[in-house]
Amino acid sequence: MKSVSRCNLSVLLLFFMAVFTSCSKDEESAPEPTSADFRIADYLMVGETFWGVNQSGTPPYIMTFDADGKATVYTLDGQREIAYTVEGVRIILEDMGYFEVDADAESVVEWLVVGDLSEGRLIPRTDTSPLSGKTYAGQLMQWNLNGADNRVNYDNYRLTFHEDQVNELYTYQSGPYVIPISQTWEYTPIGNIGGRGQDGELHFLFYLDTDNRLIFWRWRLGVYNYYSSP
Repeated sequence: MKSVSRCNLSVLLLFFMAVFTSCSKDEESAPEPTSADFRIADYLMVGETFWGVNQSGTPPYIMTFDADGKATVYTLDGQREIAYTVEGVRIILEDMGYFEVDADAESVVEWLVVGDLSEGRLIPRTDTSPLSGKTYAGQLMQWNLNGADNRVNYDNYRLTFHEDQVNELYTYQSGPYVIPISQTWEYTPIGNIGGRGQDGELHFLFYLDTDNRLIFWRWRLGVYNYYSSP
């Protein structure tokens, strides 16, 4: 009986040693984990469009990314959809090219995109709007399609934002009189940091940039105006 017990014990020891060796080999041969795809749907992208001769300070765009592989580009003209895929930190826009991001810095590091969109800047999505209830004051400027135009339309220009409305207030001189103008427009929020709206012939688009500056553009009857907070 003792020899049988010793035999059984030896068999058990050999079995456990084999299992341990097998597990060790599995751990050694396990492939390195691949980095997860960048969660671009948690961000918006803002930037400028290419128009005419003027290639800087031009009308803006906002791009959103949903979780199902659809990007939407918003401009003063309207909006359009683009299919996209993610491969690591590379975001590929169908028929347009791709861009790559630094996930730690949350910034674009390579931009190979054809078309009318200049290199964009990433902004994290927020659950609440940092614009609601705020008023911005400064100058409303005029922009020319074929070059920079620093003409000031109004010095005493104000924009006040609400949940889905923006109020524009300014005054102008007519002879001895100061004429106040106040108008309120509804807009569709875009990712809580921007929005787009239309009121008759008026089109407007705005967003908070990466440095928290408000960028506001409007177009009506061929005239482009913009406001940028200090």
